[in-house]
Amino acid sequence: ILVFFRFLLYAKQKQLQLNIKPLYPFIFLYLCLGIIILFQDQVPTTYMLSHYRGDIVYFFTLPYVTWNLLQNDKSFRKKIQNTLIVIILISCIYGILLTLVPGTNPYLLVTLPLSGNEFNDLYASSDSGRIFGRISSVFAHPMNFGIFLSLVSVYAYNIRKNIPKILFIILITIILLNALLHGVRSTIITIFATTCYFLYKHKNFKLILTTCII
Repeated sequence: ILVFFRFLLYAKQKQLQLNIKPLYPFIFLYLCLGIIILFQDQVPTTYMLSHYRGDIVYFFTLPYVTWNLLQNDKSFRKKIQNTLIVIILISCIYGILLTLVPGTNPYLLVTLPLSGNEFNDLYASSDSGRIFGRISSVFAHPMNFGIFLSLVSVYAYNIRKNIPKILFIILITIILLNALLHGVRSTIITIFATTCYFLYKHKNFKLILTTCII
């Protein structure tokens, strides 16, 4: 919230043209979710409203600020790119290191209790049929990590011309390694389908075939 109001002051000073259009689908989604809350009684209302308010603050304010800064300030793009590269490196390298200790996550063991949650070692264990168990890296749940990997695989490809080739190879390699090792199979399918669709749009059928074989 502080970042949001600081941004409004900054936008007023710089006379930025603000744009809320990218958030329209999410506004519609959360309006629908708000209406659904009125028609159920299985979950305590106070609990739902607390999470609903938290989600709105979390999923609307920061994306709104980031989007508008990206549109209005070219220097901000480089800062965001560098920040995301560091985030990818930290998350993915830690994810790979966790293959050495299947079924546990020291970072989450420390941080989850701070928010009143517990690390589910039974869910994360290698007894689930995954070689290294379910790996969450720095995320609260393996599926959150899976979504992150799917999104940053696309992002890394899109910034390939803006970064050194060796850095791009490192990013793609550790992202794909985590996708294969972290124990959520839908991540592999997501990245595979996205890659095939991208290659199809570029009419690169030879590379599609190679990707399928790999």
